[in-house]
Amino acid sequence: MKIAAIVYDTFRECLVKKILLSFFIASTIGILGILVIFNIDIIGNNVAISSLFFGGEGLTSLGQFEDIIIKVEAIFAMALFTLGLFISLFATADLTPSMMTKGRLDLYLARPISRTQLLFGKYCGAVAVAAINILYAIVGLWLVIGIKTGVWNVNFLYTGLNIIFMFSVLYTFVMLIGIFTKNTAVNIIAVCTIVFSSLILAQKDVIFLFSNNKLLEHITDLLYWITPKYYEISIITKDLVLGNAIPSWTPVISSLLIAAAVMNLSLYLFSKKDS
Repeated sequence: MKIAAIVYDTFRECLVKKILLSFFIASTIGILGILVIFNIDIIGNNVAISSLFFGGEGLTSLGQFEDIIIKVEAIFAMALFTLGLFISLFATADLTPSMMTKGRLDLYLARPISRTQLLFGKYCGAVAVAAINILYAIVGLWLVIGIKTGVWNVNFLYTGLNIIFMFSVLYTFVMLIGIFTKNTAVNIIAVCTIVFSSLILAQKDVIFLFSNNKLLEHITDLLYWITPKYYEISIITKDLVLGNAIPSWTPVISSLLIAAAVMNLSLYLFSKKDS
């Protein structure tokens, strides 16, 4: 119940700061934009696509039409994985630093609640706020595509779950950094650095082809395994939408273990922090 109260308090904070409203407006504009782009005409068995993607050229096969729509959904999924993730992180990056301000933290701790419950409640609240808005955007987009094209690719909904998962992983780093810096800008820069590093480290096998330095290779390997697998999970998202087999779930398991470790470190450090 104590953690639930903190989650509720986080929702109220997001309402006051217009975070939820901003999310809703941005997602709605995006959905309406896709609605305009998908100007689809379906007449009997003749499918004509007068859209941005296909320049009004006709398609002769319904199966070909469905394949193209699913490929377009995969493109959207990759774009939304990045856009939705970063918008969510930027919008919630201030929650931990604002909680850490002297007067507000004292007010929280005046309640019958421990520091670990407070921090974990804030984390759950941030994830819940992001999840609601991400699911609104993804489900809304899925409905628009389905209604306009008649192609109901349920696999597209995995995009929302993967974005929420990646957000929950990266937000553990946001909390950890926020505990030390109490600075929103530093939080944003740090999480961008982590994501950018993940993109580079994902290409470590290519990097090793041009390096004979074993120490560098060992350091790169270590960094790879202690950072979230942003790039790999984005590829998994695309494969899920396309209905492809997933060659390995190791990036997901690895990222989950990293998030658990960072979360526990954050809870421990926050419980020992004096102010």
